[in-house]
Amino acid sequence: MSETRCPECQCMLKEKDLKNDKCWKCGLSPLDLTTKSELKEQKKQEGLEKEKKRQKKFEKFGYSMGKKYGKRQDRTFSEKYAILHIFKSILWILLVLYIPGGLIAIKYFSDLPGDYGWEIVIFGIFWLFVLFGTYCGIKIIDFLFDLDKVKSDRV
Repeated sequence: MSETRCPECQCMLKEKDLKNDKCWKCGLSPLDLTTKSELKEQKKQEGLEKEKKRQKKFEKFGYSMGKKYGKRQDRTFSEKYAILHIFKSILWILLVLYIPGGLIAIKYFSDLPGDYGWEIVIFGIFWLFVLFGTYCGIKIIDFLFDLDKVKSDRV
């Protein structure tokens, strides 16, 4: 059984008050009374209507109401991560700069007076790992975009 309150004075109404057609405290007619559950249901419906309007607004611009508002859910990997193309270009530039820079550094070490044999070997190994890592980063980005061409994440 839901409790019924008077909307005017908020006092609790009993069955006999509802049968008498008025509030025992302020005298308001029961035709104006609403139960607490009816008020909750009305607020719930208003909230659902607002949510539907918001969803229609987002869908109008191609967005989906996924986990976060405003995130497009129907884009491919290439569209979502287009900045990787810029990063790949930066890696290519660095790779082009690493090669002559490393060769110049090795030449500089070898021209210094004294024995720098181990330093040149360690630097050379480090330099090769940097070159290899940069090239692998470029190839990973290429692989991801090639994979996106073959199998898109659109359903």
